[in-house]
Amino acid sequence: MASARAQQFAHERGSRTPKIYHAFENSRGRAYILDEYIEGVPATEWIKDNKGQLSRLAAEVAKELEKMTLFEVPPDATPGAVGGGVCMHGFFDDVTGAWRLYDSIEHLEKDINKLLRIFKAPSRYRKGVNFSGEKLIFCFSFIDLEKFLVGADGQVYTMDFREACFVPESFMSFTLHWESTGFALPELIAQHLPFPKAKDLETLGYASYLFHICSPPREAMEEWNAKAKPTDRHWSRDDSGILYFA
Repeated sequence: MASARAQQFAHERGSRTPKIYHAFENSRGRAYILDEYIEGVPATEWIKDNKGQLSRLAAEVAKELEKMTLFEVPPDATPGAVGGGVCMHGFFDDVTGAWRLYDSIEHLEKDINKLLRIFKAPSRYRKGVNFSGEKLIFCFSFIDLEKFLVGADGQVYTMDFREACFVPESFMSFTLHWESTGFALPELIAQHLPFPKAKDLETLGYASYLFHICSPPREAMEEWNAKAKPTDRHWSRDDSGILYFA
């Protein structure tokens, strides 16, 4: 349901994205969303028929993404999903998102730096990250053509908010300057957005690598399981000791 809340949050603040009419979860936690139909062509198809227009498309996408970063964030928001929940951002694991809920930017910063210490990061990364002076922004983090639609009116619409959440500003820099989706879209978009390379970008990149390859520490799993609702996924181990999230 986090993606539905994020989509409606963006729609209500002027983003070109479908309005949500109804959303719910079944007893197994599977989400269903009924939203507005937008006539148009997926950007992946549009670009095939409009070769040479990727830069123009990137500029239009950039306008939408910048608009989202300027949304007023609720005063009680913490790093994570709109309405509460873990961060779903490309910095973290693509399936599970963040290991735990964060109650502040400082909490997130400390968790990243602790990970770097535990896994004895190379010396150039051991200083860790520093988010002091940063504010939370609404960040659409997975910038791929498949997430956008070119409407019949010629406007660009954002269609999938699974990896959109509240994060410090450095995470938008990470999205634009570190991740690659194969279409060079983030690199082209970065030219139009006021998010230069973060001072800790390489350290963030290494920490992201650790978040992707490492199992969460026991304390994080226990904390998550204690707070999770019965319909949420839980960390468990099978009979052979293999960790899974289901």
